[in-house]
Amino acid sequence: METSILIPVTRYLAAARRAFFTATASILLVAGVNVITTIATAQGVNDRYYRFEEGIAGNCASGAGSIVDSYFGSPDGTPDGCPIYSTDVPFAVIPLTGQPDTLSLSFNGAQSILFNSFFLLHRTFGDATLEYFIKLPDQPRHSIFWTRPTNEPDENRFNLAIDPGGQLTGDYREPTGKIHQPIGGGVALVNEWHHVAIVKDTQTKAPSHIYSGYVDGVNTVTSLDGHPNEPDPDLMWTISGRIGEQLFGLIDEVRLTQRALEPCDFLISANPCSSPTATPTATATPTVTATPTATPSARPSLTPRTIPTPRPRPTPPPRT
Repeated sequence: METSILIPVTRYLAAARRAFFTATASILLVAGVNVITTIATAQGVNDRYYRFEEGIAGNCASGAGSIVDSYFGSPDGTPDGCPIYSTDVPFAVIPLTGQPDTLSLSFNGAQSILFNSFFLLHRTFGDATLEYFIKLPDQPRHSIFWTRPTNEPDENRFNLAIDPGGQLTGDYREPTGKIHQPIGGGVALVNEWHHVAIVKDTQTKAPSHIYSGYVDGVNTVTSLDGHPNEPDPDLMWTISGRIGEQLFGLIDEVRLTQRALEPCDFLISANPCSSPTATPTATATPTVTATPTATPSARPSLTPRTIPTPRPRPTPPPRT
């Protein structure tokens, strides 16, 4: 009884909150007033950047909407199971932005965060880039991003995961359940910080989509999705939200951009090659519920890079 009451309320609040930010940004841009400039220079209204700087080292991340987007201040993420704020970070200062990086979030295999923002690799958003930093111990297959709010059915979601030895894997399932793979890939050596990116290009080979995976700015895999049908755009999504495959390790600086970024515009680049332009595009409202807890430590291992700007080369269509 409590669950059936809670879910509609959560959905209503999520929808109302997102509608407010989208409508406000769109109205002001149309009116010629660039309010985004004061808080989020040149960001599209669907772009999000979760820095995990809102907490206190050693404390739980907890509370509805306590994970805050740094572009618009929107309270998008709700932790479950007490992930811990850690001072183990990839950089003292993020190379691209010059912003201090003081905290990451630590997961111990029984924790998650549920987000009510848009996961931009989903259908209808066009070009998109997902970036994040991870530092993980060796572990069985665990899901980093599970982009639906429930475990079952296994359809209508991305699953971006880590396998033993730091092997990154990924796929998505259509709303029908049909699988598309690989999405991303490469190796993130265990117990070290790495920057990971997945870039979705919907234009170069349209109507096919090109997915390019990067580790520390180096292209590790490029796949051509010849018949794309990504998950629904309005689904809530999670970090470490797949029950039975929840993450051990640290994650930091999760950024979603509604453009296909070149590596020189990744967070690890000290020499950006372009200036983002605002793209006020709105879409649906997310659907709910999740369940899904912190690990630790050591020294940053990454160094800022000057990254080249290769264009992705599609490879033959992936197995489905």
